[in-house]
Amino acid sequence: VGDPKADKTLAMFYWTWHTKAMAAAGYTDTTKLLEKYPEAKNDYDHAAWAGTGHYCFWNEPIYGFYTTEDPWVLRRHAELLANAGVDVIFTDNTNGEHTWRDSYTALMETWTEAMNDGLKTPKVSFMLPFWDKEYTNIQMQSIYLDVFRANKYQNLWFYWDDKPLIMAIKGSFP
Repeated sequence: VGDPKADKTLAMFYWTWHTKAMAAAGYTDTTKLLEKYPEAKNDYDHAAWAGTGHYCFWNEPIYGFYTTEDPWVLRRHAELLANAGVDVIFTDNTNGEHTWRDSYTALMETWTEAMNDGLKTPKVSFMLPFWDKEYTNIQMQSIYLDVFRANKYQNLWFYWDDKPLIMAIKGSFP
């Protein structure tokens, strides 16, 4: 991709849905599962997938099977992404009406602290569902009331054309 370019914005997709509640139900290391049951790779109904839930990892992460509410991991992510020159992350809010409020709150609190310590953390935005206007409306109202109307974490908002940016399906708001 070449050297960084001043007229470009580097954005990344970021998962905030690895919550404490999901972790409490256990996790699935998909690599180990497929090593044990290789025939399950293309068989969604294979018995190996039963009970795996939604807390799945392709392999054990470098920081272990963490949650996205862990301040140490969130601080480390901020440092790594800042060092990589990432300008903004878009949190994954593409599943139903879930905003993962506890996780995005922990992220924004941790990253605000990192900014106050002099770290150039990425800005934060939300990617809402692209397939269901009802869920998009529910999420937008929730995030608007919790973050934007309340002017919380304004130092982390990502602006485009002088307005806070959120990705969402066109025509989803009344």
